[in-house]
Amino acid sequence: MMTNTYFPIVGGLEQSVYSFSEEFKTLGHEVLIVTPAFEGMPTEEPGVIRIPAIQKFNGTVFSVNFPVSGLLTRVMKEFCPDIVHSHAPFFMGDLALRLSRQHAIPLVFTYHTMFEQYMHDWPIQNEGVKRFIVKLAAGYANSVDQVIVPSESIREILFKRGVKTPIEAVSTGVDLERFSKGNGKAFRVENQIPPDALVVGHAGRLAPEKNLEFLTNCMVEVLKKDPRVHALIVGLGPLEKMIKDTFSQAGLEKRLHLTGVLHYQHLVDAYFAMNVFAFASLSETQGIVLIEALAAGIPVVALDAPGVREVIEDYHNGRLLNEMDQQSFVDALIWALSRTPEELQTIKQVTRMMVQKYPISASAKRMLEIYENVRSRKSISVGKRNSSKFLFLWRMKAEWDICSNYIKSAATSVFKGKFQETEPIKICDTTGDLSESAASCPARESEPDRYVMTEDGKRIAFNHVKGGFSKVVIIAHGFYTNKDTVLFKKMADAFSKEYDIIVFDFRGHGKSSDVFTWTAHEQKDLRAITTYAKENHYAKIGVIGFSLGAVIALIEASCHQNIDSVIAVSAPADLGSINYHFWEKDFWEDLVLNFGIKGRGKGIRWGSPSLQKIRPRDIVDKISPTPVLFLHGEKDWLVKLNHSQVLFDKAKDPKALTIIKDGGHAERIFDAFPDQFMKICLDRFRETL
Repeated sequence: MMTNTYFPIVGGLEQSVYSFSEEFKTLGHEVLIVTPAFEGMPTEEPGVIRIPAIQKFNGTVFSVNFPVSGLLTRVMKEFCPDIVHSHAPFFMGDLALRLSRQHAIPLVFTYHTMFEQYMHDWPIQNEGVKRFIVKLAAGYANSVDQVIVPSESIREILFKRGVKTPIEAVSTGVDLERFSKGNGKAFRVENQIPPDALVVGHAGRLAPEKNLEFLTNCMVEVLKKDPRVHALIVGLGPLEKMIKDTFSQAGLEKRLHLTGVLHYQHLVDAYFAMNVFAFASLSETQGIVLIEALAAGIPVVALDAPGVREVIEDYHNGRLLNEMDQQSFVDALIWALSRTPEELQTIKQVTRMMVQKYPISASAKRMLEIYENVRSRKSISVGKRNSSKFLFLWRMKAEWDICSNYIKSAATSVFKGKFQETEPIKICDTTGDLSESAASCPARESEPDRYVMTEDGKRIAFNHVKGGFSKVVIIAHGFYTNKDTVLFKKMADAFSKEYDIIVFDFRGHGKSSDVFTWTAHEQKDLRAITTYAKENHYAKIGVIGFSLGAVIALIEASCHQNIDSVIAVSAPADLGSINYHFWEKDFWEDLVLNFGIKGRGKGIRWGSPSLQKIRPRDIVDKISPTPVLFLHGEKDWLVKLNHSQVLFDKAKDPKALTIIKDGGHAERIFDAFPDQFMKICLDRFRETL
């Protein structure tokens, strides 16, 4: 493992490298960590090699290694690694690329850091340098054999930034058992915190990228409102003085408790001394401290940002705010502090249940599986590995890749191109003092696009509209359309009054990847979405599908019991017997519709129509006991009414068939009769979900 930073620096990256390496050793593997020399580093570090470096680079605590791969030649021969794992895209990252090519060893890279949020640590700070860093990191990711990201949010960002290398999301887990047992009472006594105090806590590096000025101001406001509230902050960093001064100016310094860096059981006890964990960082790729707090059963109040939204569910294990608004954040902290004992017990149960997917043991095993897959995918014959010519060419390619990446990145820093289109949507900031990751209000018009990966590696785009409901409705569009068209946006808004909503693009449509396979593989797209919904702990999942989407909903419901209710609108019983009555009036009305605002954004990327498919009429009887409603327009020109009648006849109870008088095809029913359509669907979901 090769990393720019390691202990004594304390942060998420350093903890991740340490946690994975220790777990790998427990599982019987050998690990060698290579990192620059730092001031205050341990004198004895088994399994760690420190290389010469420029220390305190640019006045920071960081070190920059000398770019000489020959320093590790002997080590590489003696250790004989199977994988080189880089944890940085430059400095040690470049050295890792050179070593992997020089010795013909696969290179894995974990994208730990949103480097553009750390501009304050660079000698030059402007938008051009920011573009350079972002492009450099993405280019490096395209030079390696496998990219690891700690969260799905970061995978989405890298996709937008043009990373083509295979990407796997593997969170840095924690020792759930250790963080589930702490002594908060003893910690309070030790740190002079009253036993009956309400404690707002925070842990992390006290640095500008953590948005601590905003967080500190929010804490101060909460303390002003309630004399029982104290602030507990764990960590060290350059903003420690700012925090102290802010509390002192408000006359609240006696209720501020700064502990410095804590390790082992002391850290666990600190979490147990808290009533709520406050987190305002917008620069995370995961946020390990969030998982640690949740493992201790502490609710979290945080801003909606990459690496955070995967962990925090609004009103489930805390509050997730989509605006950087001081009053809203203060209100959320007060909400968490004012829960009754019964409500707190429920929250603790939910937090500990939701965090069960983050054990370090599972993360380490998944990482080892990826290592093995990369080795088999990138295996090089013994002959080539022993060929000086082959290794020379590979080493020259490494130098070319590094140099060309720096040149392209420098060009990007001068010419913006489409840089802004690749950047994550910024959170709305009402404070008036915009951070790097915030934008002025009003808030964004729609939910940001998110992505999940299917079991066959396709990227599926979706929007998740959260209203705090315990049940979710998934909307599956039809052929040639997508989630962002006008009618599906209106429909999502109508359903969102009573349910959380997920609306997605099938492969070959909208913003999802790959090509349309004519229902041969689209079932995997819906399965990835329902899996995501289950991971979000919804009590019930309903699916409403239109034409193509209805077919896929029926197929998936017949194969897996992962859907609690299905509404199939204009579902073909057999794709081979669709009618195509082009002479009918409704066909021409549909055609005209596609040229207006309601057709804006429609399109498709064709795939082979010859793949083997499942006919809905052959499997519809297997959907039971999942309730299904067949909804069809009387004047559907494309999929005639007899299709739904055939499906209804073959289906088993519980089932229903509703025919809309004068209704057309699929979403055209909603367009023509929105009130009637929504009443039928909502009544059905109320009854069956």
